[in-house]
Amino acid sequence: MDAPAPTEVHGGDLHADLLKLICHLLPCPVDRRHMGQVCRFWRRSVTPEHPPPPPHPWIVLQRDGGPSFSCVFRGCITHRFKIPDDARVARYLSPYDGGWVFLTIGGVSRHANTLLNVLTGQRFMLPSLARMHRGLNIPVVILAATLSSPPVHGHSVIAAIVSSFHDTEPIEGRNLAFWRLGDMDRWVAGPIIPISTSHDVIFYHGTFHVIDEHDVVHVLRASVPPIDKHGNVRLFRVDKLYVQREDHDYGEHVAARYLVESRGELLMVVRLGQPTSSFRVFQMVLVSMLNSPIMEYTWEELHALDGRALFVGRCSSRSYEVAEHAGLEDGVYFLDDGSFHDQDNDRLLLQSAYQLQFRCSDSGRWSARTHQIENFFPGQGTSKYSPPVWILP
Repeated sequence: MDAPAPTEVHGGDLHADLLKLICHLLPCPVDRRHMGQVCRFWRRSVTPEHPPPPPHPWIVLQRDGGPSFSCVFRGCITHRFKIPDDARVARYLSPYDGGWVFLTIGGVSRHANTLLNVLTGQRFMLPSLARMHRGLNIPVVILAATLSSPPVHGHSVIAAIVSSFHDTEPIEGRNLAFWRLGDMDRWVAGPIIPISTSHDVIFYHGTFHVIDEHDVVHVLRASVPPIDKHGNVRLFRVDKLYVQREDHDYGEHVAARYLVESRGELLMVVRLGQPTSSFRVFQMVLVSMLNSPIMEYTWEELHALDGRALFVGRCSSRSYEVAEHAGLEDGVYFLDDGSFHDQDNDRLLLQSAYQLQFRCSDSGRWSARTHQIENFFPGQGTSKYSPPVWILP
């Protein structure tokens, strides 16, 4: 039996099946969206029959005149994107799925901290004060943050890495702070753990996990939301996962550690060198302990990613299947976040966001097959607004 004749565009030259093929071969989700906006017929032709996989992240670079949005393909070509005016001069912190991003506008003020959806314009205003362990209500600078769930007023909990100050003097160094979305007037400091040496936070299997400079994971086990109507932390306790210390000899400077959930497992991605020279990836595995009530874990190194692309960022790392995304390759995609560890800058961020220069050039892709680095922005200058961040559409 002959194949059915393809449907033709009325008044045009392209068949519907050819449009679908072209759309499938476009790796950039922005280009695919623009293709569907040409006309109604094109939109119907390129709309997938089944829900597509989650789109891969975009890159935001803050420049004079406003941010640029880039994809990781075609030489990181930039795309036009309309955002609110105040977000054009903001310091971008961490993204969350669905187009959400934490950002700070100017220094610390009542309305400086915001959770903004760059796709819809919806926003939540975040407090600038935190109730600390000494009972003080003091200003904090947010450095990175993540959510327990997609933003829902009165339910979702934000965990943030913050610096706290009293009369411009730091108090207790860096710490974790928590806020239930929309119905509290200030952050609440979490349990005291060595957050000053911590590298990343992730919400994994119902708890917040924090990793420190010794590859040890601290687990904050609490009911969600962990804050009662009076703003008090309840049922909070910190468990330290007993990770067998193998004293990994990384051989060079460890620039960052990221926690990533991938295929249901927890991965640690170690970033080496300054500028970045390579990555090593480990998976947390349970060690059998006979006649012991202690659950002990170890980091088992993965020497291949087996079809995964890992996008790493503070409080925002994600794993994608290469087979589901044309143009992606096995490897680690990374952005320049070297300013995160410079705690001397925290006081300047409290006073004004525009006194610093954030590097942007150490961004690119590390190939898991060749172990080579492809730099996305060679020669890119600094930004007085923000380091580059991912957007998770």
